[in-house]
Amino acid sequence: MAFWSFHGGAAMTSAIDTILEKEHFELDELLADDELLQECKALNGRLITYLSTLDVISQLFTYITVEPPPDASSERCFTFPFTASEVLSCDVPQIQETIIADECRPHLRRLLRFVDQPPDLNPVLCGYYAKVVMAIFRRSPERFLEILDEEGVYGGRLAYVRALLRHLHMQSIVELLTALSLPLEQLTAPPPPPPMLMAGGLRDAGPGDRGGSDKGIVDPWLDPADFTVMLADTAAASAGGEAHAALPALVAHLANSYGWASMAGEAPCRERLVNLALDAPSQSLRTAALAALCELLQGHASERD
Repeated sequence: MAFWSFHGGAAMTSAIDTILEKEHFELDELLADDELLQECKALNGRLITYLSTLDVISQLFTYITVEPPPDASSERCFTFPFTASEVLSCDVPQIQETIIADECRPHLRRLLRFVDQPPDLNPVLCGYYAKVVMAIFRRSPERFLEILDEEGVYGGRLAYVRALLRHLHMQSIVELLTALSLPLEQLTAPPPPPPMLMAGGLRDAGPGDRGGSDKGIVDPWLDPADFTVMLADTAAASAGGEAHAALPALVAHLANSYGWASMAGEAPCRERLVNLALDAPSQSLRTAALAALCELLQGHASERD
C-alpha cells in the first residue's frame, strides 16, 4: 500500500485502495477520486499495475481524444479528460512502457490520428493531447519516431508533422511542434557538466568543454530549413492570424536550436520567407514573414558575436 494515514494510532487505507479492493469497480471511480494523482506519484503498486493495463490505457486515450456526448456529466466533460492526461503524462515507467509497447500499437494509432480530423479541433482536448504526446516523445524520442514510421500506426513521421500543420492556428499544436522539432541530441544528451571552478570564480562549461558546439546540428528526421518551408507554405494557405503568428515563433525556435547556418544557408528557405515578406496577399502574413527573417538575422548576429 503506497499511502497511509494515521489517526489515533490506527492505520487507515486511502480511498483509492478502498476502490481497488472491491471485487468490481470502474475506471471512472478512480478518475473521480481526488487522491488518484497523489497515489500515482506515490507509486501505489496496485494502482500502477491497474493503470498500466492495455484496456485502461485505451480508455484514457478515449477521454483525451473523443468529445463527450451532449448529455454527459461534468466529470466526463472536465474531470476525466484532465485526470487522464495527467496519468498518461506522469513520470511512471510502467505506464510509459505500456504506451510504447508493441501490444499497444492499435491504441497508440488511434491516439496519434486525433489530428487527422479537419479543423477545428476541440481546444481543451487538443491541449491534453499535445501534453501527452510531448511526454511520450520526450521520454523515448527515437522510439516514438520509429513508431510513427510503422505503416500500421501512422506511416511516416513527416506525414504526422504535416497533419499537425493543418492545425497550426492552435497554440497547443504550436507547442507540440516546438517540442517535436528539438534536435534529438538535446533530448538524449547527458546532463551538462557542473560549473567549472576558475580563478575568477565559477563559470559554466562552454561548447569547447562539452566536446563541440551544439549549433549546426541537423537530425536526419527533420531538416530545419525544410521544416521552415513547410511552415511558410502552411501559413500562406491560412487566412488566420494565429497561424501567421506561429511562423516567426517557430522559426526563432529552430534558429536557436539548430543554428543560423542550418536555416539561412538553404536557398529555398530564404527565398520562401523573402517572397512572403514582399508579395504575400495579406498584411498579417507579410509581417509574420518579415518577423521570421528578422529572427534569422538576429541568430546570425548572435553567432558572429
